Amino acid sequence: MSRWPWSELGLDGPAPLEEVRRAYAQLVKEAHPEEDPEGFQRLHRAYQAARQEARRAAKGNPPVVPGTEEQEAHRLRNAQPPLEREEKLDVQALLHQENSQEKEPQEDGKQKKRETWDFKHLLNQEKSQEKEPLGNTEQKERETWDFKNLLNQEKSQEKEPQGNTEQEEREMWEFERFFQEEERQRAERQQKKYGGGEQGRVIDQALQLVYRLLQEERPRSTWEQFLQSKLFSQVKDHAQFMAGLAEAFRTRTVSNPKIREDVLQAYGLSTQTVSRKHWEFVRDVGGLEKRTWGEQKWRGWLSFLRSFCLVEGIVALALVLFILVLNGILYISEHPERVQAQEICQWLEEDFGIPVESAYLEKRSDSVRDYYLPEQQCYIEAWPAGERDLTQGKLGYESNLANVFLTQELEKFAQEWEAVCTLKELDEAGNLSGAYEVPAGYLLSTGLWDGADCITALGERMVQLSQESWYTLLDPAFQLRLAVWDQPYFTYTAPGDPFDGAGVRSYYENDLPAELVAYLVRESGLAQLDFGTAAYGLTDLGSITLQGDTYVLVGGVDADTNELVRLYLYDSNYLISTPYDTFDPEMDRVAYNRLRNGGEKVESPGGRLPWPTAGIRRFAG
Repeated sequence: MSRWPWSELGLDGPAPLEEVRRAYAQLVKEAHPEEDPEGFQRLHRAYQAARQEARRAAKGNPPVVPGTEEQEAHRLRNAQPPLEREEKLDVQALLHQENSQEKEPQEDGKQKKRETWDFKHLLNQEKSQEKEPLGNTEQKERETWDFKNLLNQEKSQEKEPQGNTEQEEREMWEFERFFQEEERQRAERQQKKYGGGEQGRVIDQALQLVYRLLQEERPRSTWEQFLQSKLFSQVKDHAQFMAGLAEAFRTRTVSNPKIREDVLQAYGLSTQTVSRKHWEFVRDVGGLEKRTWGEQKWRGWLSFLRSFCLVEGIVALALVLFILVLNGILYISEHPERVQAQEICQWLEEDFGIPVESAYLEKRSDSVRDYYLPEQQCYIEAWPAGERDLTQGKLGYESNLANVFLTQELEKFAQEWEAVCTLKELDEAGNLSGAYEVPAGYLLSTGLWDGADCITALGERMVQLSQESWYTLLDPAFQLRLAVWDQPYFTYTAPGDPFDGAGVRSYYENDLPAELVAYLVRESGLAQLDFGTAAYGLTDLGSITLQGDTYVLVGGVDADTNELVRLYLYDSNYLISTPYDTFDPEMDRVAYNRLRNGGEKVESPGGRLPWPTAGIRRFAG
């Protein structure tokens, strides 16, 4: 009894390549893929295995003892070089991935899961969305070249030869002499004012920095850095520096009164209690009314005496005013909007362990819903929502914090995989979102053959993000669409079931290529030209490699006879329709060129990928 795979082809045992081809050609004409798709696939696998053994024997290699059909198919899949595998993988994309990143192990044996496949609208959506620039490889290469070109221009710029004329040398000497004279005069001024030496230079440097901070109206945080710096600690207690500091604050505008308080606090001083020794310094730095220490003390004593000499009516009036002012302060401090902002700040910090600032209380925004996250350097919105009871899962507020964090994480992911995918952020209508809007959806696009590892990595990243506290507490709502060349084929909607990365990858590798080709065949009119009004079916035949180029292969079956009559080949450059009975999978180079450039040219209804870039060809038969 003969062994598999030759028994499947009706052969007694190992045979030459030509005999294997003839046997396969005879059997495949009698096969009915519509009635027995598993039998057809089994015949196809046997042909692959027998052809491999025939080629091995022709090269003088020892034969491999075959096992069962499943064992032999598994062995051949692992033994075949990438360019000879007739699988649904783009070899060139895999080689590209080896050069650009470490290939992740493929996940197999898992149940394919389809969620909301919206493939039938693959190309129709582009009519309702804004026209986007071509997301093809050429564009990416242009963008990459432009970036590298800029870097190369910086690196390749050579220093121009001096070549100064005598006149230019004289002007340069005059400039240097003028610069040296300015430096000498500045050093003399420093010597006279601050005593010269290293200490004088440091004092002068510190005061120059003070004037610059005041002139440029630097924020309070910059002043805090200066007051904590080594430079300030070196000159802090020197009389010359303190005098210069007081003069600067007296003669220059201070944008934020809190800066005055911070400087005084650095010296352990305050405008509330001032000694005679530090009065002038506190007065100038604190921005108080210009008067002498004696005037200040006299006014204090006068105020004290008057408090005892006022009539009871005035005292009573003062008491009433005091109560009114106190109530006003309490009213302001307990204003609902202020309380709301303070509470939500506190709750956000408790729930997520990050600093939160109210943009409303900090006068950065007119909306009480706006909050700033200094560590993440971004704004979020939050608003009250019922009572806070963590035991019941009630936070007391709602926020778009989770969507903001999700956007940041997906942007990081797209940057890590920029050689393979692109990310677009969408609004609720599916159009591109504005620059300052929090997206409601995302479109992650890859090519048809190079996106498998990217999808696996995306699935792992989504699992990680779903375990973050901000994701579990706020349960963000969004849509994540996966696409080939910006044309969606899968939509994940949250909140809902977990993102099934393995299921999406399985569909992407096994089903999507053939479904895409079937869609193109129908929409281009090839099916109408090939079958007319007769009923027909389109079946997935896997992939085929011709002269080093890999094509998705789909068969056209006559529904009445269940015969395979047409073959459709697609590689993003070409979409070819050819009769099945005249097709030679082992064609030479001349026949291959005729296949790509001959036949009838069919007009393409689409202007960009996934429509073939080189054209649609049809061979009558």
